[in-house]
Amino acid sequence: MKKWSYAFLILFIILTTGFSMPGPRVDIYIENHSQQSIIIEYKLEHGDSNPETNYFFQQEIVQMNLTIHDSMFNKSLKVRPNKRLSMIEYYFPGGEINQLRAISFMDFIKSTFKEFKIFTENGSRVITLDTLEKEKVRINDYKNGTSYILEIYEHDDSKE
Repeated sequence: MKKWSYAFLILFIILTTGFSMPGPRVDIYIENHSQQSIIIEYKLEHGDSNPETNYFFQQEIVQMNLTIHDSMFNKSLKVRPNKRLSMIEYYFPGGEINQLRAISFMDFIKSTFKEFKIFTENGSRVITLDTLEKEKVRINDYKNGTSYILEIYEHDDSKE
């Protein structure tokens, strides 16, 4: 009888863990609307994420302790034209979604990244932490979260 009780308990834990939501979440994506690939290079504020922790780490942002998932897996990445890439995800277990929605896109980015650079393959377009505020960011709210989509369009800085 004890075996079945333990088996039931283990099955219950596995099922509840697998299907439970980790709390409110914020996702940040980058969408490449240009005609060439863009490259993303970055360094995280807290140091490198790693495979031992599945690229999850804890960080305090605006006095909230968040669980962060580095969706780029601590690598420089290339985003092809007309494609979208998940950059980073923020989870607030036990918190309220409105608390996360009160944090601005730039607060998330500047608190998470020590260095952040997006550039086109031919070098005609460069975006850094200092110039990121000028870029178009689309916001999608859903029941238990928010998505920020950084939209990159064709633009040649040398023509200005």
